Amino acid sequence: MAEQTRRNGRKTVSNRLFVENESKTSKAGKSLIALFETFLRAKELEGLRPRTLKEHRATFKYFLSFLKQKYSRVEFADEVTTELIRDYVFYMRKEKRLWDDHTKASCQYKTDKKGLSPFTVNIRLRTLKCFFKFLTDEGYIQANPAARVKLMKTEEYTIQAFSKQQIIDLLKQLNQRTYAGFRDYVLMLLFLDTGIRCNEALGLKKKDFDYEQKIIKVPAPLAKNGHARILPLSKKTAKALNTLIKENSIFENSDFIFLSNYGDEIDLVG
Repeated sequence: MAEQTRRNGRKTVSNRLFVENESKTSKAGKSLIALFETFLRAKELEGLRPRTLKEHRATFKYFLSFLKQKYSRVEFADEVTTELIRDYVFYMRKEKRLWDDHTKASCQYKTDKKGLSPFTVNIRLRTLKCFFKFLTDEGYIQANPAARVKLMKTEEYTIQAFSKQQIIDLLKQLNQRTYAGFRDYVLMLLFLDTGIRCNEALGLKKKDFDYEQKIIKVPAPLAKNGHARILPLSKKTAKALNTLIKENSIFENSDFIFLSNYGDEIDLVG
């Protein structure tokens, strides 16, 4: 009874105070490579295209290669600083030898030229900015080391369009008596008519083409920006597409418009 009286009015502790800090420590303890895999899975769930995910993975490997050369002790995300990332940008722009990251190309194109173009540097830097923003938003690191690193300024060039005669000469190069030649001829007509992206064109299926309305429908999953759109066609292009689809009937179980000589889908990436 006396023991119970001494305890009355005294502060008691039931819950631990530093559970959240331990959780943050656990998150920060993951390696850069492990966190990048987490980042890619999250972006895949958000709907990023496989090609974009592949580009993210490739550009991150370049960053890891830089760390191995210059900052071999850096292993965790919270060890990456703004100064380190700026050093990486300087390395890409001024020090990196061309083709070093490409085994076959380094043998084929032997050169001592150094420095990547600002356009290429920005592609690789955007992956890092996106990655470290994700880590900050998700609580893996407290501050984003890439936030204050600016993209490089790039010059904007005016693309010179083909003349009418150049287009005629280009189309004449294709042997329309062969299947591949006619297929490429139709593909080029489609490019000229619509300005469709190559990956979008190669992913088109027969159901996406309306010969009566003379239109091509680019479905949302195929479009680069995720927005479906309808492209009008000229009579010549619509007729050529219709003819190609009829000739594709020789291949069984294929819904794509543009096929290889074996009736397979054409994969631009692989």
